[in-house]
Amino acid sequence: MTRLPRLLLCLFIASVASCESSDTPAPTPTSEVATPATGEARGAPGSRGAPGSAGQRGVSPQVAAQSHTRNSARYLGQTLKERLQEVLEESGPVEAVRVCSAEAREIVSDLESNGSLRVGRSSLRLRNPENAPPDWVQAWLREQGERSAEGVEGLSGEVGQARFLAPIVVEPVCLTCHGPRESIPADVRAVLAELYPEDRAVGYAEGDLRGALWAESLAFP
Repeated sequence: MTRLPRLLLCLFIASVASCESSDTPAPTPTSEVATPATGEARGAPGSRGAPGSAGQRGVSPQVAAQSHTRNSARYLGQTLKERLQEVLEESGPVEAVRVCSAEAREIVSDLESNGSLRVGRSSLRLRNPENAPPDWVQAWLREQGERSAEGVEGLSGEVGQARFLAPIVVEPVCLTCHGPRESIPADVRAVLAELYPEDRAVGYAEGDLRGALWAESLAFP
């Protein structure tokens, strides 16, 4: 992907400042992405201006790592949101599925390129087996179960490492690819079957909890 599209529609979470203290409230449900706060930096790594953890003077390594995980998870969601909205408007949902399949991997690869963190999207109903969650995300997903996203809170804190998790909420536009299987257009079902033969990420309704957007540091800087 050689360009970042404009900000727009479905997929994920609200924003906060680039540095947060340990008593920052837990993330609230989102539709897969976060809108960066005013003044929040987007630095290296990667060619897309992915968020970095460096450059925060007077901030402890732990707080910098926590900020980095939060910003990286939100960057993944926001970038996918923008790209999918652009492709949906220009080319329709079939092409959007193909773009998501290819470019989500590229974004994750960029964010993980310096070896300091892992980032991803996971669910109890995986579309792509590559998105299987780490144990702590799986535990959160199982605790929440299959339910409405109303009242669901995410995670932000340190458990031997910096971690961030935001709930993914199903919005109306998401139903084109994630709604009841019989209501998904035939051409979209066909491309999903081609790309994701083990797809389980269907059968959702508006407002459902679909999964989690997450990031974890592999070590404090």
